[in-house]
Amino acid sequence: MKTKDKTICIEFVGIWGAGKTTIINQISKTLSEKGLMVAKDNDYSSYSQFLRYKHAFFLFLFNPMYFLNWLWFSLKVLLLLKPRGKIEIDIYKTLIKANIKKNILLLKKCPDVLLLEGAFHLLPVFTKMRNISNEDLLFSISTISNCSKSYVVFIETNLEIALNRVILDHKNKLQRFSSEELKNLKGRYLHMIENQKKIKNIIHNKEIIFLDGEKSIAANSSYLHNFILNSFKLNS
Repeated sequence: MKTKDKTICIEFVGIWGAGKTTIINQISKTLSEKGLMVAKDNDYSSYSQFLRYKHAFFLFLFNPMYFLNWLWFSLKVLLLLKPRGKIEIDIYKTLIKANIKKNILLLKKCPDVLLLEGAFHLLPVFTKMRNISNEDLLFSISTISNCSKSYVVFIETNLEIALNRVILDHKNKLQRFSSEELKNLKGRYLHMIENQKKIKNIIHNKEIIFLDGEKSIAANSSYLHNFILNSFKLNS
């Protein structure tokens, strides 16, 4: 099993309410209309539980060293992160699946473009993220077969704007947090933003894309859409 040679992998980082999911859905649609094969988080979610386990089993079976590295990573970060409270425990469960999900989508979908809210979005949630080494941070986004290009999109969003979006979602029945968690969300945002600085420091500048979260979703989506199309032209 091999990934497509020219897959562009893009992971989105930003506090909740920054617009990551909306932008992913928007550019996925516009890139697909241009004839590109796009894979994203929701594609993995659409698999049945049986298929998820089946794909993971064969991923580990054919890549035993990857399995050992993933298992060691999962245990190590559990000891280092020491997740506490419902948010961190839930995020840890998502984190240890994130790299598997990324590799499965690459192997099964063979996309031109892979769009994810991956490990670099999840890790800053943990209050003890700084205990993790740079090597382990980079493993969290590694792939068995390399993407031709990998980028990390940081959506720099005003804290109050993001918080208001989450509260509005909460009122509209899209409830990601309990009422008590919402009260403490501003403090967690500040911690996430601080942790994101470590991630920025270990990534080469040429692999980082910054988006202004105060711009419209349409403007940011259009910018990324054109950036991706230009990347394919440069690689052709």
